[in-house]
Amino acid sequence: NIGINCCHLSDTNDGAKTRIVNIYHFNKIKKERQFYIFVPKNLKLKIFSKNLNFKNVKFIKLDILSTQIFQRFFLGFFYWPEALKKLKIHYFDHSYLPLLIFGKKKSKIILTIHDLRYLNYWKSDFWRFLIFRSVLYISLKNCDKLITVSNTVKSQLSFFYRKPINLIFNFIKTETKKKHITKNK
Repeated sequence: NIGINCCHLSDTNDGAKTRIVNIYHFNKIKKERQFYIFVPKNLKLKIFSKNLNFKNVKFIKLDILSTQIFQRFFLGFFYWPEALKKLKIHYFDHSYLPLLIFGKKKSKIILTIHDLRYLNYWKSDFWRFLIFRSVLYISLKNCDKLITVSNTVKSQLSFFYRKPINLIFNFIKTETKKKHITKNK
């Protein structure tokens, strides 16, 4: 069983959402596995799920808002350990910080980091920088596989993480690319 944490997604079009849909859609979700996709209550599921409409995909809508970072933070303490155990999740794809999952036991945690912008706050907001750096350290320690979406972030992470870092670029929608190319001709 594979769990995919999409609690950070909203209805805006962004790279994280495109990446998740494309990775799982283009890999033609394996029929022998059960997928659980956890989404916030403010995500329009009908729109998001249209490319992930397979019999072995189950969407679980959680009673949180994607914009509420503290709600997402507390999932790591209270919800995820129980959900991973109850649903017998072997791999858990977590696409945002903080990754503070306690009691994960048998599940393998895959963490995707899109950027490290909070590390740049050390001059303007030192406390935020210290908190983020601590969260980053704990998150990296808790993950079994680390993915990032750019060479720049991969290079930055190599200072904190000594294991292999996987690089999967965000996908570009072909219709968006065609419009951009047409406009610039």
